[in-house]
Amino acid sequence: MRLWKRWKLSNLLDDKRSYKEATDNCKRAIHKFHAAKELALIRKNNLGSFFNFINRKLKSNNVSSGLKLSDGTITTNPNEKVKAFNSFFGNVFTQDNRYCPDVTNRVAADRLSSVSFTPNEVRDVLRKLKPTAFAGSDNVPNIMLRKCANHASFALCHIFNISFLDSYVPDCWKYGIITPVHKKGPTSDPNNVCPISMTARPTCCRVMERIINNSLLSFLLDRHLITKQQHSFIRRKSLCTNLLESLEDWTLNLQSKLVTDVIFFDFKKVFDTVCHHKLLIKLKCYGICGNLLASIEAFLLDQSVCIGDTVSTSISVISGVPQNSVLGPTLFYCI
Repeated sequence: MRLWKRWKLSNLLDDKRSYKEATDNCKRAIHKFHAAKELALIRKNNLGSFFNFINRKLKSNNVSSGLKLSDGTITTNPNEKVKAFNSFFGNVFTQDNRYCPDVTNRVAADRLSSVSFTPNEVRDVLRKLKPTAFAGSDNVPNIMLRKCANHASFALCHIFNISFLDSYVPDCWKYGIITPVHKKGPTSDPNNVCPISMTARPTCCRVMERIINNSLLSFLLDRHLITKQQHSFIRRKSLCTNLLESLEDWTLNLQSKLVTDVIFFDFKKVFDTVCHHKLLIKLKCYGICGNLLASIEAFLLDQSVCIGDTVSTSISVISGVPQNSVLGPTLFYCI
């Protein structure tokens, strides 16, 4: 900026040349910085970070334009937009007809009704927190909880035990934010926007969820209530292991000259259509009862819509498992 002002004031050729050299050096430095950043991302060997980087380059999330309301008018007011989005997303919930087919119990006598919270277990979960992860609504950074794990584990253990025994979850722990992400078509049409749920739960709540989820998964896996073919969100299993097993089966079939049919299912809004009433009934059939079942019911959250710095009022969620939560995928397996 200083060289540009000098050139415009003096209009000398030397000042212009100095300005051009400075801009070229700046462009090369920026290009070198981004090249080094991409190279570090590749060497990091983290598929999640790589795909997040690619998605940010390819996708557009422009919902800043006008939005068509139910009466046909177009509004650009942020408060009216978040209110309209929240009302629209609330109308797409699956209304429970209160009819549940007869479901036989999957376990004979085994029941899981309680989860024990010990300081050692809480300390282990705190030490595994990612320092760069989202802090949550309380703005307490993960790095602080990780560094203070030895001392914080005793207080958190006491809070978790009281909360679990009372089957009570604070409202700030159940709060969820819906971010509208544009998919296709005109951005003014709410039907062309996909709701991405980001739970605003504090890290302490996610730590409690993690301990509950570990006990719940162990119970379900030990009693074969979750099939061994399930790969996603299971320890030491992922999409890569699923593809490797599938590729091995296809290769063996090709070598044996056998016909192989591959069927893909794409469930539309699958996480949003799970009725809470039917989910709880299914959990009972799996042997989940007592304080654990009541605590899971308490974890099912409310939601609000967020665009920029504008947040709508919260509404009750009558269907769907919490996305971006620890318990969400496990609860979905139980359906």
